[in-house]
Amino acid sequence: MINLTELVMFQSMFSLPFTSIVPRLQSVPIRRECFYEVFEEEIHHIIVDNQLFRPGERIAIGASGGKDSTVLVYVLSELNLRHNYGLDLFLLSVDKGITGYRDDSLETVKRNEIQYGFPLKVISYKDLYGWTTDDIVKMIGLKKNCTFCGVFRF
Repeated sequence: MINLTELVMFQSMFSLPFTSIVPRLQSVPIRRECFYEVFEEEIHHIIVDNQLFRPGERIAIGASGGKDSTVLVYVLSELNLRHNYGLDLFLLSVDKGITGYRDDSLETVKRNEIQYGFPLKVISYKDLYGWTTDDIVKMIGLKKNCTFCGVFRF
């Protein structure tokens, strides 16, 4: 059983205004081959300047299997090693219980688990709430079912 109060959903870092990163990147032309290094160092400075972590913290990386979370896994892995943050990173994915919806993206998350050697925890609406999104649709129909999914996500 996972204790949700212990989780830190780091993906919210990318909710910071992107303009806090972009102006410095745009102020000086950057060659394509340098972009990754500059981008990673900008993220490092955000982490350090805002004291986002302490050594030894267990951090869940919200992993959907999409581009954003896949980049986040890569960047956190790299920075944790390069700058010795001392973080205990793991992947956390949510199965909403929509038949056929998460199959491909969950495979990407599983590849990330293998590639980066991070443990993967998949939690489901069924385990958390006792029903899936498909169950809700069967009960209330297609209209207004997005409300339930939105509420469950928080």
